[in-house]
Amino acid sequence: LGHSCMMTRSLAFAVFVSLLASVVAAQTAGLRLKITADHVEFVAADGVMAGRYNHADPFKPFMHPLASPKGHGVSLASPHDHQHHKGLMYALRIPELNFWEERSTLAGEAPGRQRHVAFSDVREAGDEVGFTETLSWEPAVGGAPVFAEKRRIACRREGGAFVWKWETTLTARRAVTLTQSQWSHRKPDGRKINYHGLG
Repeated sequence: LGHSCMMTRSLAFAVFVSLLASVVAAQTAGLRLKITADHVEFVAADGVMAGRYNHADPFKPFMHPLASPKGHGVSLASPHDHQHHKGLMYALRIPELNFWEERSTLAGEAPGRQRHVAFSDVREAGDEVGFTETLSWEPAVGGAPVFAEKRRIACRREGGAFVWKWETTLTARRAVTLTQSQWSHRKPDGRKINYHGLG
């Protein structure tokens, strides 16, 4: 009888632990999107904001803040010496338009902007959430578009981490030449490494 009672207690404890694990898993699984007029928040089931995508910036959309599942910030936006560096962003340069620094840094160059056009393929809740964004790359003061972009951003929770996906398809609307930054560094093998792109 004592052995049977001990087995029953053990079984009850195992069921309790299993149910508790299921509740914890339910609280930490999945994400949802909170979409506003100027940003999109990626929020975990436990309330932690994984990241905020700011799509109404006058120059370029960007991700900031980005956080760990424990809520620790892992991104920095617009430090005093590089105010054009905004969290996680994507930008390039062509001879006549600078989409990176948001200002003219060379003769004959003007600032460009990535204008948000629309969201599509929005997945607002689930194991992976995200959206596709249509953007128009054009002179900051207005003018003919240089690039059309389809950008897909998604996030999922995997174990103890948020896993991000950033995919882009950039289509030139006319003949263009991409240029390297004048501050690009040359490696020992002679290659010059450009820091434009996703960063």
